[in-house]
Order: sequence, then C-alpha cells, then structure tokens
Amino acid sequence: MSKRSRNVLTTDTGIKKARYEGILEELDRLREKILAENSEDERSVEDMSDREFPAEESERENREGETVAKEISEATKEYVALLEADPTAHANLPEDIHGELVVRWSTYLKKGLTKEQRADIMDKYPVPENCSSLKPPALNMEVNACLNEKTIRQDDKFLISLQEQIGCSLSALARPMNKLIESSHKEETKDTIAALGDASQLLCNVHHAISLSRKFHISPFLNQNCRKVMEGREIDEFLLGKNFFEEVKTNQAVLKAKNELKAQTQKALPRPSSSRPVPGTSRTYLNYRRPATFVRKREPNYMNPNQLKNSQQRRANISR
Repeated sequence: MSKRSRNVLTTDTGIKKARYEGILEELDRLREKILAENSEDERSVEDMSDREFPAEESERENREGETVAKEISEATKEYVALLEADPTAHANLPEDIHGELVVRWSTYLKKGLTKEQRADIMDKYPVPENCSSLKPPALNMEVNACLNEKTIRQDDKFLISLQEQIGCSLSALARPMNKLIESSHKEETKDTIAALGDASQLLCNVHHAISLSRKFHISPFLNQNCRKVMEGREIDEFLLGKNFFEEVKTNQAVLKAKNELKAQTQKALPRPSSSRPVPGTSRTYLNYRRPATFVRKREPNYMNPNQLKNSQQRRANISR
C-alpha cells in the first residue's frame, strides 16, 4: 500500500472516530440533563412522606424511568441514523413455514415419495380437459424413429414423467384458486391468490424448461434442415409442433428449387469479361502472336580427337 493510501485511510478512520466520540459525548450530556431535571422534581416533593403514598411513589418512579428511557432511546436513534446502515440487518425476511409442513416437506425433499404415494396423489388431481397444455408434449413419430440410442429414449421418458407430476401439481393448485377467485371476499383472499399464482407460474416455467431440454437432447440426431425448422416451432401437443414433418418437406423443396435455379442461371448467363483483350494475347485479335515452340536442348557430344577431326573435315567439305 502506498503512503498516500495509508494517509487516506488514517484520515477516514480519524474522522469516523471523532464523529463517534462526539455522538457519545452528546448522549452523556443529554442523560445528565434529564437526570438533573428529575432530581429537581424529586426535591419539590420531599415534603411528601414515603409511608403515606408508597404505591403512588413507586408508580411515579416507574413512569419517570420509562420517560427517561424513552427520551434516551429517541435521542440515540437520531444519532445512530447518522451512522451507516447495519450490515447484519436483513430486509424482506421470508415468513416462517409451519412446523408440521417443515417436517413433511423436509422428508419428501430428502427421501422422495414412493411409487404408490406418487400414483395415489396424481390420481386425485387429473389434468382438466380445458387445459391440455398441462400434459407433457408427445414426441413426434418421425423424430422418434431417428433416435437410435436407447439411452436417449429412456431419458426422454424420465423427463415426461416429471412433466406429468408438474401437471398434476398445477391441477391441484387450481382447485383452491378457483374457489378463491369465485369467492365474494376478494380483499381477504387477495394475498392467498397472489401466492398461489406465483407458485403456479414457477411450476409452468419448470414444465416449459423441461420441454426445451428434451428438444436440446434430440437435436444432434437431426440434420441441419430439421434443426433449423425446429428452432422456430412452437410447442403444442407435440414437442416439435403438430405439422413438423410437412414443414420440413416444404423447406427441403424450397432449398432444392433454389439450388436448381441458381445452377441454371450460372450456365445460361456466363459472366462477361470486364476488360478488353490485350494485343498479342487473344486468338481473335489480328496481331495474335503464336507462342514459341519448345526446342529440346541437345546434349553435348563427347568424341575422341580423331572423330572430332573427321567431323570438322566433313563440315568443311559440305560448306564448299
């Protein structure tokens, strides 16, 4: 730490310490003032006998003590307000859950429910017919045929079972919510309806998140065209949409026509040259220069002196 930083910290510490000492001194002064006023009141009633009014005297002392404590408390709050906020204070503390609920919920969260318990509860709250979205979306038949690995299918079935439990939970929450909404005591049940509504929103979000997770796990088994179509599809009674296969075929036909049209355009309309031919480089130009032919270089002929002399004589005779 630099010298300048140490000086700044020392200065801040000194300021806070001086402020704190000033607050303590002011509290002491205020306490002495209140005690002095009480002592004057006591001297004014010294002629009254303690034996005659013991109950009244005790009650008066209690009232005076409460007054002094109240005045000191109010003065303390005024000076404490100058300090920073209490770092140990927690705002918006949640309301405690009833002890009976804590015991049962803790056990269910740690150990879970048995298969029989889960089945009995789900049978009590079937999904209503007017809200089929609570049911888990079914996997499209075409996509199910593409899943070769058995593990992927098992994982999808497990996620479907979780969505079924969430759907029954929302169905159970809907029963008291229906009664509260139709109730005539709207103001008294407003907080209850709000709490149940928040719980139902979170459960619906978890249901939707599981559907997205199912789509993510099956996407590697589909081609690029199917994945592109799957991204824009809305979830309904089927995971990838009701008319997913028809839309995939339509998209493939569009891509095929696009590629065919692009190929025909390239053959029918060749790209024109943007520059004029340079003289001597184009065959259609009048001054076209024929490229030079390749002449193979002869290797040197190594002959003995007699052969070389005879060869020179023959060349001389030919030249004559």
